Amino acid sequence: MRLLAIDAASKACSAALLTDDKLAYRNDVSEREHGPILIRMINGLLAEAQISLGDLDALAFGCGPGSFTGVRIAAGITQGLAYASKLPVVAVSDLAMLAQGVMDEAGAGAVAACCDARMDEAFIGFFERDEDGLARALTADRLVRPAAISLPESSLDWHATGDGWRVFEGLGGRLGIDPAKQHCERLPDARFAIALARAKYLRGEAVTADRALPVYLRGEVAWQKAGP
Repeated sequence: MRLLAIDAASKACSAALLTDDKLAYRNDVSEREHGPILIRMINGLLAEAQISLGDLDALAFGCGPGSFTGVRIAAGITQGLAYASKLPVVAVSDLAMLAQGVMDEAGAGAVAACCDARMDEAFIGFFERDEDGLARALTADRLVRPAAISLPESSLDWHATGDGWRVFEGLGGRLGIDPAKQHCERLPDARFAIALARAKYLRGEAVTADRALPVYLRGEVAWQKAGP
């Protein structure tokens, strides 16, 4: 399968390209210029693989929750590419992406992904590793006050990931998560969206460009699609 994934939901932006069994990726930590940086990443990955956009099977993007501006950028770029290429799109939760990274690199079986949502609120999602090694959501991604966060029941030891555990000091301790299993500095990374997006694509969960929409979780936001 040939699949391109991008993400811009945090201060980092990233792109990853799966061509058959080979994975290539780019990552850049920058507070600004996510749009132009992502375009350069995409062009570089395609050129390196010696393929064009039309050679792909699908596109994927981090749909949020996360930075309002960053999520819009990723959705807009993905929609534009999808309209131009007629490719289907897979939306991947940024919290699931965070959880997948800890499962892949730290061997976690259960992960609580928490990101600072500003205004003394947090984006939170809970995941377990399934039989295929993929992050399976135990609950819907939510926007909550930190004091309202509690862990779902699990037979596995919990890991924590995302900047929310650092911003809301003491949250991990209150929930009994081992400090050695709190990965507070991790950011969403498109390479960890690839396996999740591939599985969703194979399950028939890809959508057309006009349905490739961001997920904000805070309020109703008007969204202007990038299509004709």
